[in-house]
Amino acid sequence: MARNIFKKERMAVITSIEFLVAEGNESKFHEMMRDPKGLPLTRSQKGCQRVEMSVDIEDSNRVFLTEVWDEKNDFDAYFATRVKELEEGGFFSKLVPLLAGEPKMTFSEIKYIPSPE
Repeated sequence: MARNIFKKERMAVITSIEFLVAEGNESKFHEMMRDPKGLPLTRSQKGCQRVEMSVDIEDSNRVFLTEVWDEKNDFDAYFATRVKELEEGGFFSKLVPLLAGEPKMTFSEIKYIPSPE
């Protein structure tokens, strides 16, 4: 009898965000992401399991955030605070001038994780 190589795990939502950083702003962008009000704040939010920042190997101006959330509702609640920050001239609003375009955001749901067994 063939064994099931996929083990059903707790579901989670992956948020993928792609930023195109304007030329010459890479260092400032990375500083902002590392600031306590940047990715560390994101990571501390209810439902956030993990946050990772990666940089395109061939284009260092393309930066990707990969966030894993318990539920999309957790992300939505967090993101609402970031939008408010943007509208009120807070920390997040300082990120916008560093970009060469609108961020691209996608959502996917983890369904199965292969078991190492």
